[in-house]
Amino acid sequence: MNIDFTIFKSNTQWSARAHQLNSDFLLRNVLTHGHVADLNLQFAYDESTHTGLITNLDNQVIGDFTVRF
Repeated sequence: MNIDFTIFKSNTQWSARAHQLNSDFLLRNVLTHGHVADLNLQFAYDESTHTGLITNLDNQVIGDFTVRF
């Protein structure tokens, strides 16, 4: 599967290939490619739409991701 990421503030976009979707994979990608310094990120994923949101400690949405199979 491929995951397409977007960080809104910097308008940064990238794709990554994954065998399994988990928070460690998502966090590692956002920290290395998204130029985000905050380690306290949360990820919410909707299986019906294959999309997710990336939020910071203040519960502000800073980005999103889409899973493509």
